[in-house]
Amino acid sequence: AAFGIGACARAYMYYEEFLRGLRDGIAPTATSTQSSQGRIRWCDPGHVSFLQRIYSFLHEPDGLTGIATLRATTTIREQTLDYETALDWTNALNCYELQLQEDPMSAEFNTKLLACQRNLGQFAI
Repeated sequence: AAFGIGACARAYMYYEEFLRGLRDGIAPTATSTQSSQGRIRWCDPGHVSFLQRIYSFLHEPDGLTGIATLRATTTIREQTLDYETALDWTNALNCYELQLQEDPMSAEFNTKLLACQRNLGQFAI
């Protein structure tokens, strides 16, 4: 609810509390799996994705780097968001070009591709 009204710092605080409850076995929905590195993962991809969205709204690149270690696999959307938050516009542009190959009529991808080009100073289309 806090995230929905734009209170990202408050959303982070409550979500971190929820995730600690998962880790400590307080929350009943806790599940754990083993990662390829042998680490125990106690949160699912949905939790990681939501936390990534919070970090991106807070403009927290260090948090995004940390949350990336919790992912078992990374989707192209998650990778693109990582690049945008790190202000790596060249790689973000490449990701949007790949996504546009799959869905050329996507207004979201086209808009974000143009934003990347603007941030890179590429004003010619």
